[in-house]
Amino acid sequence: MWDYKELDDGYQAPLTDCAEPHTDQVIGTVQAPAEMNYKKGTDNATKLCGNKFESTWAPGQERIVYGWAADEDDWKEGFTKIVCTVSRSDDKKTTGKIPAPGSV
Repeated sequence: MWDYKELDDGYQAPLTDCAEPHTDQVIGTVQAPAEMNYKKGTDNATKLCGNKFESTWAPGQERIVYGWAADEDDWKEGFTKIVCTVSRSDDKKTTGKIPAPGSV
C-alpha cells in the first residue's frame, strides 16, 4: 500500500500499512516490451497495467488501475518492470486490503 501525493516537482508515494488510510494497493507487475524506451514506458505504464489487471481488479467504475515506472537511470540499468496498483476511482482513501479477485 502507498499514499500518493502530488507535489510541485513530481509526486511522493510512501509505503504505508494497509490498516492506515492509503490511495493505492500494489497488485503486481508487468514487464515493458524490450524495445520500449523510458519515455514510452512512462507514457504507457498505466495502459500496460490496465491490459493485464483491469478486467479482474477494476472491472467496474469503482476502481482504477495505474502503472508506475522506475526513474530513467534505473530504467537504463534494466529495471523495466512496471509496478501496477489499484485504487478507488473517486480518489478517496481506503483502509484495509482490497480483496484479490475471486476471494471470498
